[in-house]
Amino acid sequence: MVLDEQVIVLGGAVRVAEFGPSSSEELANNVAAALGDCQAALLRNHGAIAVGHDLAVAVAVAAFLERVAKTYSIANTIGTPQQVPDQVLQQQNEAFRKRREG
Repeated sequence: MVLDEQVIVLGGAVRVAEFGPSSSEELANNVAAALGDCQAALLRNHGAIAVGHDLAVAVAVAAFLERVAKTYSIANTIGTPQQVPDQVLQQQNEAFRKRREG
């Protein structure tokens, strides 16, 4: 992960759902598996999905996912993206869990 707030907003690394035909149960199952307890995923050959407890949160998650993708793309263009240290990720994971529990 290249942004530490990625854990708090998205729930962790962005996973990629396996391909499934549009509107199929296969795709739905693949998306559910990729999301897990996270709030966003990429859909192989389809695009992205963002979820939240209401529309405003889902839109904010989608906007953040776009920011993460842009940041990673730029970092990858100029060199090897530096990963967030594991200790920071652990702290952020705890914050994400507390946020989800309310």
